[in-house]
Amino acid sequence: MSRLTDLLALATPGLWFVEPGQKLMADNTLLPIGRIKSGDNLSCIGNAHPIGPSEADQQCSYANALLFSASREMALLLEEALTVHDNEFENDLEISGTDFLDWFFNWRLRVKRLANELC
Repeated sequence: MSRLTDLLALATPGLWFVEPGQKLMADNTLLPIGRIKSGDNLSCIGNAHPIGPSEADQQCSYANALLFSASREMALLLEEALTVHDNEFENDLEISGTDFLDWFFNWRLRVKRLANELC
């Protein structure tokens, strides 16, 4: 078990998603925010809010929320890449090129799917 595996086990479970919300500012204006929530238990993981009212600020905030919401799945994919042939690499054992390429092809598709979901 790696430190990343330990951290993921402690983190809020489930797929995370972005839900629209609002934040009351000191001047009583409401700015839209992105609430990052767990799809498993709907708990709030965090909020992404803009630093100002401009459209660019809004887009930056939304992009931050999307990346944050995907971070758990990204971490799981990275952990898989680190551990899939860990024993073989660490002990200088033979790895089937066919098996490795087959795994990598499927892993790459999952990474691309996650990246495409963000855009």
